[in-house]
Amino acid sequence: SAQMEEAGSSPRPETPNTMTETEGEMEGSLLEVDLDSYQTTLEEVLTWLLSAEDALQIQDEVSDDVEEVKDQFHTHEAFMMELTAHQSSVGNVLQAGNQLIAQGNLTEEEEDEIREQMSLLNSRWESLRVASMDRQARLHEVLMDLQQQQLQQLSDWLTQTEERIRRIETEQAAKDLEVYKEQIEQHKELQNDLEAEQVKVNSLTHMVVVVDENSGESATAALEEQLQSLGERWAAVCRWTEERWHKLQEVFMVWQQLLSDQSLFRAWLAEKEEALSEVQTSNFKDPSEMNTNVRRLAILKEDMEKKRRTLDQLSDAGQDVIALLWSPEAGAKIEADTEELAHRWDNLVQKLEDCSFQVMEAVTDAGMTPMEEQDVVDTAAVAAAASIPDQELAPPAPPKKRLVETDAEVRRMFENKLSDLLSWIKMWKTSAQALASAHPETTPDVPDLQEKLRGLELDFTAKEATVIQVIQEGRDLMDQLEREGVCVDSVRADIDLIQTEWDVCARELQAARERVHTQTRVRAASAELTDLDQALEEQDRWLDSTLAADKCDEAELRSLSGECQSRLVQVTALSLRLEQLSAEAGSLGAVPSLKDNMVVVSAHYASTLQRLQSREQEVNKALTTPEASQMVPCPVEGLEARLTTLREGIVDIPTIESAVERA
Repeated sequence: SAQMEEAGSSPRPETPNTMTETEGEMEGSLLEVDLDSYQTTLEEVLTWLLSAEDALQIQDEVSDDVEEVKDQFHTHEAFMMELTAHQSSVGNVLQAGNQLIAQGNLTEEEEDEIREQMSLLNSRWESLRVASMDRQARLHEVLMDLQQQQLQQLSDWLTQTEERIRRIETEQAAKDLEVYKEQIEQHKELQNDLEAEQVKVNSLTHMVVVVDENSGESATAALEEQLQSLGERWAAVCRWTEERWHKLQEVFMVWQQLLSDQSLFRAWLAEKEEALSEVQTSNFKDPSEMNTNVRRLAILKEDMEKKRRTLDQLSDAGQDVIALLWSPEAGAKIEADTEELAHRWDNLVQKLEDCSFQVMEAVTDAGMTPMEEQDVVDTAAVAAAASIPDQELAPPAPPKKRLVETDAEVRRMFENKLSDLLSWIKMWKTSAQALASAHPETTPDVPDLQEKLRGLELDFTAKEATVIQVIQEGRDLMDQLEREGVCVDSVRADIDLIQTEWDVCARELQAARERVHTQTRVRAASAELTDLDQALEEQDRWLDSTLAADKCDEAELRSLSGECQSRLVQVTALSLRLEQLSAEAGSLGAVPSLKDNMVVVSAHYASTLQRLQSREQEVNKALTTPEASQMVPCPVEGLEARLTTLREGIVDIPTIESAVERA
């Protein structure tokens, strides 16, 4: 324009006309290009607007299922993000149209057409925006209502279950094993109900928290507090259910084992009572018949000596069960059964002594020769040592007696080794069971558990050779006794016992390994949850430290918009790991502290994500509103004052050059 004005003041008359024609041609060319660009941009925006209207139109009606509404919410959330991204394109078209009209180079028809286009575009955009906001508000309302219903349903269910637990705790203790089985079945029903409710609880770990402008962070805090309260109550119910199940199983096993052992001992007593009733105590025909009955008495006596320890064990086991049951009726029944067995035992002992006395009297009254009487006594001694039922023995020769003494010494050594090994196994099993039954929330750190497990494994491996050696010695002793015609049932029982106990040790070791492995997974999941929570807290601190959108200029808004998008990507990336951790927590079973942390971190994630999305929407809205341009200072404001300052101090060429550089 300056050049044209200078050319217009030229003294040559032809120049102004030429320049005026050139200027007109240039302006016409520029107008055509701008108009074409405007039309092209308008068509692109209208095409996108049509597709957006179609996309909004085909969205399903708001469902009444909470999971479907969550999906609809996220789908519409992506749609709203797309609207925000294209908002500037609509604004650019409207601005271009206003500029074309403002230039005044259009015909009246063209101006009317552009105004009509701008009015239509603005109307369609506003309709789309309002419809989208309405759907978003509707989704917000329905989703929060449904989720609140879920929370209320869970709260009601927990209240009913807590009352159910109180009733169970106040129930009268079981008076017999059948009633106890009914209590176990009742507890299984509670466990099934708990597993069914777990599905709904898992859904609550992925809540969508909606924060509107009215409620703000106070609503989020209230919701987090509500979730935390429900999580603590849920964890308490799970913990009580698990602990009571373990206790029920423990008591059931020892009680059932006691009844089984009592039944076996009762059958054994009946067998020995019948065998003793068949022993002849008088009117013997010859010494051979007398020897047979003496041998029966000796075998019965030895069997009873072996079984004496079983009676004591039954009495101790009965007291242990009574202490666990806390049931007067069941305790009285167990004590009565124990007393009955003890009474039958005492009667059997007394009857055995009477029979032995009668047989010895019969020997004296039979008028045997000293040699025959000595044969009877020797037969009784050998029968007591060898325990061979229903087999007659000749009078033992001196070498035979020496062999019996040797067998007894070998057997005593074997039993000593067996006793030592069983004592070691008992202590080892106690340590292994303590490690295998430890609860994940009360156990020490994982390295300590692994160290204990390694110690158990080393002790188990080191003792294996001793077990094999003792079993082999027992088999050798059996072979030796069988060659001498001595009963080997007790030795075989000892070998079976040590083999059974060793197999139990192997199972306990495997259970300890599984528990340590589970604890390792629990600690790893807890650590990852802590890391996720810290990452979310860092995002919260950033949100708290940033200025509100209405207090930022345009440059700060654009920087804030980019930062919001970057942090949204970071937080969204945490969703997959959070879902994996939720699945991991579910596979680990009832670990209340881990599930509590899962609920808290999930709520924290939803809250932080919603805050970031809300902040980004605020920033984008501020960038696209007309007021945004007013918030940004005009670039020419203050320039005149600055130029005046630059002119000060100019006195020569160097000061002028310096002012130019500063300018």
